[in-house]
Amino acid sequence: MMNRRCKLQKKAGTVDAIGQPLDTWVDVVSFWGHIKVTSGYEIAKSDAVTEVNRINIRSRFMVAAFANAGMRVLHGDMVYNIEAIQPDTAGREHVDLVCEVLR
Repeated sequence: MMNRRCKLQKKAGTVDAIGQPLDTWVDVVSFWGHIKVTSGYEIAKSDAVTEVNRINIRSRFMVAAFANAGMRVLHGDMVYNIEAIQPDTAGREHVDLVCEVLR
């Protein structure tokens, strides 16, 4: 059941007034998706414990035409970093965006 309104975003190659690169994100497409937590674990990073959650976001197949690893999905105030794209190439009905969330 795709009942969550999401936005697919990509990094924009912009610079500030003095020529320094900016990490800004721009919207690519909005879509309906189903968000499911598939796993979670903790890692030690910079002397702090970080929680990592693996998320699967399923949406209609057409989203595969826009999505790439390195992009991100927004749902509300949650940011999901896309790690891989898994399209349903046989049925062409859906695409799974394999994402990670660091907390």
